[in-house]
Amino acid sequence: MHLGTGTTPPANATLGADTLRNFALTPPDPALDPLSFDFDRDVARTLETAAINDANGTQHTTFAGHGGKLLVYHGLSDQAMSTGSLVDWYEKLTPRDGAGPQSWARLFLVPGMTHCGGGKSTDQFDVLAAIQAWVEEGRAPDRMAARGAAFPGRTRPLCPYPKVARYDGGDPENERSFSCR
Repeated sequence: MHLGTGTTPPANATLGADTLRNFALTPPDPALDPLSFDFDRDVARTLETAAINDANGTQHTTFAGHGGKLLVYHGLSDQAMSTGSLVDWYEKLTPRDGAGPQSWARLFLVPGMTHCGGGKSTDQFDVLAAIQAWVEEGRAPDRMAARGAAFPGRTRPLCPYPKVARYDGGDPENERSFSCR
């Protein structure tokens, strides 16, 4: 496959096809031509995998019920996956009761970040420290400090959805000048 001027296709050119072939079908079918997928006939081939990934599936309930903690992040400029679809999934996964973020799952949306990192963003943050503090000390992440190569010297807070960073005054290059609301 050759798209554009490079020798390899962009990441999003094969993501959907590879996901369908290798992760959505039971059993996986690396030889599947995605253009031949028949929605009347082939959807049944995705049901077993769909049950595992369903936001309302019992595996999430069991995971949360055993004290599991889930931290998800996503770039708002992701060229391969829809932010809106992820937010829809998260809202089904963790219906809110009006009291704020959930007790076991957090979603962080990263402005400007492309698929898994990069872009004009503050895409460098310590997810491991955040989840470790949550699991070991019971401190759920209410923000994560982020920096990025695109903006040397700048830090920003990443806020748990649905909160966003708002400037409060002070040094505009420092994440402590922002609050999540």
